Amino acid sequence: MNRATMERWWPWALTAIVILAGIVALVIAPKLETLSQIGDFFSGFAGTLAFIWLVAAYFMQGQELRLQRQELAMQRQSMEQQRNEWKKIGKYAALEQVARILDQYDASLSRGSVQGVRSITDLPTAYMNGMKLWNTITEGSDPNAVFEAHTKWLPIDSGCEEFLNRFVSAVEMYEGATDSVVLPAAGSSIQRVYFAPDALLSIPIIRHYSGTAKLLATHLLITEPGRDLLKLKGFEATEKLFPGIMFGEAIAEVRARVQAREAERAKAKAK
Repeated sequence: MNRATMERWWPWALTAIVILAGIVALVIAPKLETLSQIGDFFSGFAGTLAFIWLVAAYFMQGQELRLQRQELAMQRQSMEQQRNEWKKIGKYAALEQVARILDQYDASLSRGSVQGVRSITDLPTAYMNGMKLWNTITEGSDPNAVFEAHTKWLPIDSGCEEFLNRFVSAVEMYEGATDSVVLPAAGSSIQRVYFAPDALLSIPIIRHYSGTAKLLATHLLITEPGRDLLKLKGFEATEKLFPGIMFGEAIAEVRARVQAREAERAKAKAK
């Protein structure tokens, strides 16, 4: 007989024993001559039964509470398993979306959207080769030559930055699906990739692009002051050739950044 069966039947067994003992006592004991004696007998008899069932109620309540705790534990375990399953599903769905974001951009490069670039892995080389145009853009006096050089440079610079923006979006999607944190929370896409830990290398799909992303982020962050100057010279040449085509606010904003950096550099040299 197992424990559960014993816990269920022992009050009945004790009750039967007490009743049997009471009957035996009535038969073999001396006659109860007064109502007081009869009352005392039945009072003790009833008290014994009441005590048995009081104890039984206590144990049964404890058993019910134990069963409830076990049921709650099973429910929590089931919910945890379900949450893990949903997390896995979310992770796989996120990875599919990540692959789509990066593969679509890779496919657009293969169609020649950036000259000389046929895949994402070509972007760092294209960026370094494009730096040959910098001298013409920053030092050139002919607006046509500056405009032509800037027109060749702009798709390279924009293509690299667009890839980093997509890369960051892909990582953020993975972070949201897995409740993890990989990228630094603050900064531009360039800064966030540049300062990102090596954990990028462990993310499926993303790790295939992380080396290129890191290299590009390094190039773009180091050359950021020069990139602003290139942008300003290109905007100014475009405005000279096509007056009114550029927004004055955009030129003023870039010019302010360039002038602020030049002032900081001059101050540093003075020290």
